[in-house]
Amino acid sequence: MLIDSHVTMTHPPHLHRKEYTRCLDGACQHRHCPGCHTEAAITAFLAEGRSPTSTRRWQPAAQPVLIYHVPRTGGTFLCDVLEDLGILVVRCDYPGDAAACSERLRHGQGSGLVIMGHTAAALKAMHPDVEFLEYAACWRDPFDICASEYQGIRTAQPGTHLHQHHLRRECLQCDSLSDWVEQYARSNPISNVIGDNQPILLRASNYAEDIESMLQESLSLHVDLVMEFGFEPDRFRPGRWLVTADRAELLRLRELNRRDYELVQTAGRVASKA
Repeated sequence: MLIDSHVTMTHPPHLHRKEYTRCLDGACQHRHCPGCHTEAAITAFLAEGRSPTSTRRWQPAAQPVLIYHVPRTGGTFLCDVLEDLGILVVRCDYPGDAAACSERLRHGQGSGLVIMGHTAAALKAMHPDVEFLEYAACWRDPFDICASEYQGIRTAQPGTHLHQHHLRRECLQCDSLSDWVEQYARSNPISNVIGDNQPILLRASNYAEDIESMLQESLSLHVDLVMEFGFEPDRFRPGRWLVTADRAELLRLRELNRRDYELVQTAGRVASKA
């Protein structure tokens, strides 16, 4: 696992239900694998959600749930939580998932879908008449996101997705984080994912609490991330990269990420008023 975008979780035996988990290579052929049998898996999941005899802990939302996955911000942990709870996560970054999801949304059949991806904004734009419940996995500030991506690519081990990143060679050639961010347009990572949308941001200061609130609001699901998933806040270290930068680079990166800092500050003021 990537050391700064995942946490080590302990899974009680009753949480080992993985019917709707995507396999890595699309070859497991499990009947509920959304990678191998996308439409069949979605159909089965939604049917279970509507069944009065289901043993599920969750209730399907009346609206489709849309989660914007900002890279390097804890989204993989959130996806692991959902899948361990038996919830199918429709990954809109995968063409098969996106097509199956869009077909349902076009026919007004989006109720119960839980959609997540870096391309969530593009999916939403394709369906302007659909009302989504919107969240964004975004527990780091813009500087930490950029630094985590830069360091993650530079130190990635063979066989990991970041080792195959299309900017790996350029990243290794850059002398500093700020040079890489500016030269290869990696600034404002939050705004680039959510666009002009206004999802509820799952924030650094209370990430576990925010996820629990999201699950309760969207799926009527009561979860204790600490007790059930071994969530350890110390493993999520927002601000860990700040000690690696000098003042000049911090100021330069703050300017490069100005749009994101304004977004985070505005969202924080809205949350405090609520």
